[in-house]
Amino acid sequence: MTKKKEQKTQDDTSNEAQEDVLDDNKNEDLATQLLEAQQSAKDNWDKLLRSQAEMENLKRRTSKDLENAHKYALDGFVKALLEVNDSLSMGLKLAMDENATLENTIEGIELTNKVFMSTLEKFGVEAINPVDEKFNPELHEAVTMAPMPDKISNTVLEVIQVGFTLNGRLVRPALVIVVSPSESTLSIIFSSSTSRLNGGLVKTTPLPEFNLVFGPVYVSRLCVKFS
Repeated sequence: MTKKKEQKTQDDTSNEAQEDVLDDNKNEDLATQLLEAQQSAKDNWDKLLRSQAEMENLKRRTSKDLENAHKYALDGFVKALLEVNDSLSMGLKLAMDENATLENTIEGIELTNKVFMSTLEKFGVEAINPVDEKFNPELHEAVTMAPMPDKISNTVLEVIQVGFTLNGRLVRPALVIVVSPSESTLSIIFSSSTSRLNGGLVKTTPLPEFNLVFGPVYVSRLCVKFS
């Protein structure tokens, strides 16, 4: 009986020792996991701080670049215009010379104008000079009309002021004189009681007289109607 009790006591002691070892191992594992979790949290926190710092630096750089872009957007255009200014200054200097002739002065002005137009073309600016072209109310502004029997009606007779576009967008329309319709064309239009416009019948009234000077808007509409 005593031997059995001793054996049982030994077994219990052995089990307790094993449990203590398991507990110690478990505690060590938990401690290790805790250290790893703390290190991971620290690393992630450091990454977050670095990311925030990089974002702030990027924000400042972007803001500075944007500010410079607005401030110096015309830098290239100004440099190109300096060439025109140099040409103009040289032309003025030569024109003021005692031996200067009218031909030389005109040649210098033409050269300066050529340099200026070439500079504008580099930056997408194109001139509108529609002599003998069909009147286009989107690009041209008529200041008057003139009868020219040898010219096609509703075409540009003369350009008073050259227009310009920037990358296809109208900056300034060309001021033009438009060839008016011939008297026979006008008599046909005004003698008819009805005329077709945009696919429908429109009532018209014969006019007692025809004034050749119109406002720009009225001329534009008139030219579109006769086209």
